[in-house]
Amino acid sequence: MLWMVVVVLSGVATALAWHLARERPDHRPVAALLTLGFISDLARQALRIAVFLPARERFAGAPYTGWTRVAADADNALALAYPAAIVAGALWVFLRRRSLLGNRRRRAGGGLSANARRRLEPLLPRGGADRHRGDPGRSGHVALAP
Repeated sequence: MLWMVVVVLSGVATALAWHLARERPDHRPVAALLTLGFISDLARQALRIAVFLPARERFAGAPYTGWTRVAADADNALALAYPAAIVAGALWVFLRRRSLLGNRRRRAGGGLSANARRRLEPLLPRGGADRHRGDPGRSGHVALAP
């Protein structure tokens, strides 16, 4: 019974996500992610009912073989599809962004808003990033503010 409630709520969330994605195309990846989770849940339940419940009596605790083993591997792949899609989506989003401090090395905090620069100021190097660059006795590392 609880599984049915979860499936209904997942279906509603997926339908609402696609409704929103029609108006805002930047929401399509989230709608696709919810659709993947919804479809994989339905497919896993279908495998459970059609394959695993009848095979439980036939194998009596022994490891699955043949097509039942293939179905078990498909079930494992479906179980991992949604978390893998979340990781892939997160990597896609965060690798497309520029770094937090921008790609400027010479100016500390270049490219940041005044508020972000004020909050990150204690973490930025003192005296700029090129403070010890010409000195052969010093490494290229910069000490951070206390």
